[in-house]
Amino acid sequence: MELEVVDSYSWKKPPSTAVKCNVGSAWSASNSTSGAAWILRDSGGEAVLHSRRSFVGVRSQLEADLIAHVWSSEALSDLKINRVILETSSSQLPQFLALHAVPWNLHTLWKRLRKALDHLKCRHFLVRKECNRVASTIATSALQS
Repeated sequence: MELEVVDSYSWKKPPSTAVKCNVGSAWSASNSTSGAAWILRDSGGEAVLHSRRSFVGVRSQLEADLIAHVWSSEALSDLKINRVILETSSSQLPQFLALHAVPWNLHTLWKRLRKALDHLKCRHFLVRKECNRVASTIATSALQS
């Protein structure tokens, strides 16, 4: 899995041959919880599906980002969604993906992500926070529920 970098300051609609899923995450160090959200849009930019939830026992922002990607990828796989453009604004995920050895505490999440992605035809993009504001805001709201 590689992240392609998009250097834009605004969200763009996906092409007519694909859907776009923006994935957001938020982490609270003080109570070890994270919020995650994903929003799936069609080529017209209309929201088709979305979800949010919180997770407990999360030890870092990297773990929160990875959990959000695993959860959203598994959901898209379960829903049989294909030709997906996945976008994230995670600053830590690219460094994690560049590691040759996955830290033991994240190994299970990594295996789940790989399994979910095996069932999806998708491309991954790292975008600026401005392009991922909706998913990030919804993820933050999941922390407050």
